[in-house]
Amino acid sequence: MLRVECIREPSSLDSIKNDWNRLSMGMTMRRPSWLLSWWEAYQESYRLCVLVARSEDNQVRGIMLLAETKNLLTGSTLVFMGSGKVCSDDQGILCERGYGMATADAFANWLTNSSECRPWDNLNLDGIRSTDRVMQRFGQTLCTKTQGIITYRPSPYCWKASLEGGMESYFSRLSKRARKILKNASAEFASGRSQFHVAESLDEAQLLLPQISRIHQLRWKERGIDGCFTEKKFTTFLEKATAALWDDPCTLHPDTSADLDLSLGNRVHMATLQISGQTAAGAICFRDRNSLSVYLTGMNPEFADSKPGWQLLYGCIRHAISLQCDSIDFLRGDEEYKGRLGAIPSMQQRWVVPSRRWLSKLRVATYLAASEVKSWWQSPTIATATTSASTSATTTANSAELT
Repeated sequence: MLRVECIREPSSLDSIKNDWNRLSMGMTMRRPSWLLSWWEAYQESYRLCVLVARSEDNQVRGIMLLAETKNLLTGSTLVFMGSGKVCSDDQGILCERGYGMATADAFANWLTNSSECRPWDNLNLDGIRSTDRVMQRFGQTLCTKTQGIITYRPSPYCWKASLEGGMESYFSRLSKRARKILKNASAEFASGRSQFHVAESLDEAQLLLPQISRIHQLRWKERGIDGCFTEKKFTTFLEKATAALWDDPCTLHPDTSADLDLSLGNRVHMATLQISGQTAAGAICFRDRNSLSVYLTGMNPEFADSKPGWQLLYGCIRHAISLQCDSIDFLRGDEEYKGRLGAIPSMQQRWVVPSRRWLSKLRVATYLAASEVKSWWQSPTIATATTSASTSATTTANSAELT
């Protein structure tokens, strides 16, 4: 039997912080250092709805980190903390081994039956792995209680490449073309023209962050797209997360307390690529147990002929191997280079679940229909059809290449 309580006040989160860290299983995007940084940056748009499951001896056995937001179309929506532009992966229910199914049922029952639960219209949960059995159980129980269905919307895949065996073994698993590209990057490093540098202190990392954000924006501006740094809240989040994660030790084993002797050291790895003494590219990475995760990259278009993106990624791979990581995680996004670098895709989903109220079901149906229209309108085919006659041939060719 599990008892569920709901934390609405940020100050009350301190009471579960140790259990939160423990149940995160060492995964950066589930830890307080990451998600509280998100909360501090985005709290004006949300209200907390953090669910905590306790056993009869009052021990925390599970946590579901939700936040509530409202708008006219969808009404009251519950999302995972860390949602939106921050794009947190591997979201779900944090739970102790042996308590997964019980925790999933307890949270689903509370959301549908508890008098303490404020009325909500839908759950819009992103970053769920399709193999997450606890979340699958939660969804089944919730649908039974609401007499509704889950709409599964595909999210971009997550991509991870094995580094077991070191650089030589890694190279042997790549295509001939990929090996040639990375060997060219290696030659640039060997010549001294390019240097890959990782910040050695928090002060240095905080100095590199604006440089990386600037070149990240340059790349997107060149494509006519607003990058994530156009949103001040995202910049605030990264500044806070960098500081919080820097002192958040990474451990080798998920069951190991962070204060034991298996610490792997610093979690944040802020890197830049210098070409001829100028910043040509940069990456924000963090160590997740024994994997290096590449969260955000940017490259200066002025150095495009030197392929700074490939050089940067080669530097990240080499750095991960020097840390004795057994994999490099490129996280979400279906960019072509990830497959070329030997990464294997893993499916993630976004779940949309209405509450049992008929108005909520209507709101969700309207939201899904509007999303379909938006996706259709933004598709390459429509973009081609709405292009002026003078550029239609070029646009059609580009569209065909993209598809």
